[in-house]
Amino acid sequence: MKPGGVIPAVSQFLRKPFAEQRIYAEALLLTAIFRFMILFLPFRVLLRFLGKTVAVEDNGHGSAAISPEVLPVIRAVKAVSRRVPWDSKCLVQASAGKIMLRRRGIAGIIHLGVRRDLTRSKAMKPHAWLTSDGQVLLGGGRLDQYAEVSRIR
Repeated sequence: MKPGGVIPAVSQFLRKPFAEQRIYAEALLLTAIFRFMILFLPFRVLLRFLGKTVAVEDNGHGSAAISPEVLPVIRAVKAVSRRVPWDSKCLVQASAGKIMLRRRGIAGIIHLGVRRDLTRSKAMKPHAWLTSDGQVLLGGGRLDQYAEVSRIR
């Protein structure tokens, strides 16, 4: 069980307004679905749900503020991912976030990358992050360490 426990998380959830509860429930369901898909289905099946793979263009990240419609989605995905008993890391979070944005009519792009510096560790370290309007929404952090290899629109 992750820190915080189930009982405090449930009581916090029940104190939230119904509209916010719906977003958290949606994030919970989608993180579970994408975790299952990543574990048990070929990656091409996951791609069918997420969108079309496109070429990587080097356009950097924007500096505009994150729109208010996006903030509840980001908050819900992050909060749920910290509390669920399954691994809900970067690809699960980016996938759930993309679908939640799409349902709200907001475009999102999943970026797939690998760690650039392979000299320290021979294993490749994959990473996924979600952007919208050039802003990194989920999976941010030290993205300069990763070479982007693909995008899913």
